Amino acid sequence: MDKRKETSSDFREIVIKLRKEGKSLSEIAKTTSKSKSTIQHIVNSFEKNNTCEYKKRSGRPRELNDRDERAVVDMVRKNPRVSSLEICSEIERASEKCVSKSTIQRTLRRNGYSSRTARRKPLISAINKQKRLAFANQHLKKGLDFWQTVLFTDESKFNIFGYDGP
Repeated sequence: MDKRKETSSDFREIVIKLRKEGKSLSEIAKTTSKSKSTIQHIVNSFEKNNTCEYKKRSGRPRELNDRDERAVVDMVRKNPRVSSLEICSEIERASEKCVSKSTIQRTLRRNGYSSRTARRKPLISAINKQKRLAFANQHLKKGLDFWQTVLFTDESKFNIFGYDGP
């Protein structure tokens, strides 16, 4: 097995183009600032396979096919709070494939989802919602002069005289 650093497909196409123009391996190596052996390897590989792309490597096949991946993404899209363990059990029930939690997490990361939990919002009663809306509507048209006189304390405690503990 070669212990080479893989070159980009764009670079390999440039090398093949220069070779077809009749340049020698040494000239291409000087032009591209790569070693002659790298250029020779690219040219030989192209002549052997008639393509600039590397051959597909062997490896373990994925447990989830495209349809299963779409099902996982759909579950998360419908319910963002669903856990990876719940998705595992649902996949196992639907397609009879036993997948791990990490497989689900990798699938979600590959599809642009991150493993973050949504922040919990405080529950507001219906009466409090109405009061907040009434307050907002009442103060909606107030001018800048009014808001410059308002002191926003954010429910912080201030002592003017003395200290009474933390």
